[in-house]
Amino acid sequence: GIRRCGKSVMLELVKQELLDSGVGAEQFITLNFEDLRNAPLCRAEALHAEILRRAAAIPGKAYLFFDEIQEVQEWEKCVNSLRVALDCDIYITVSNAKLLSGELATYLAGRYVESVIYPFSFGEFVDLYKTVYPDADSRQCFNQYLTMGGMPYLANLR
Repeated sequence: GIRRCGKSVMLELVKQELLDSGVGAEQFITLNFEDLRNAPLCRAEALHAEILRRAAAIPGKAYLFFDEIQEVQEWEKCVNSLRVALDCDIYITVSNAKLLSGELATYLAGRYVESVIYPFSFGEFVDLYKTVYPDADSRQCFNQYLTMGGMPYLANLR
């Protein structure tokens, strides 16, 4: 998905769904590569070594969550290797136009599911806008949609 469209929120929702289904939080390894504290892990070899180290302490299956993975040099080699080396599920978010064009399959070997996340449609925007301004008519909603756009963060703005 494009930047700021809600990919990180979706990643958190996946984690919550796993927790609700009985997976323990101790099985999660989560890294956001926009966080400068993770800059030392932005090379495939360094990330691979760190994940293998952390996963060794996890009983059973590991669940890896990598937010903005495109910040890691040669990330696809790391992800493919972890998939082979560990009993794990891997969830990644990517903000890269090249990868959004359907080329993800060339980077990831094996099975994967790709979900593209878009900003709010006009209908979704109206549903959200009407929670704040229930008396707004269609024209007012459309003008606000044109002015503010459809990024999900709008839910935080009143």
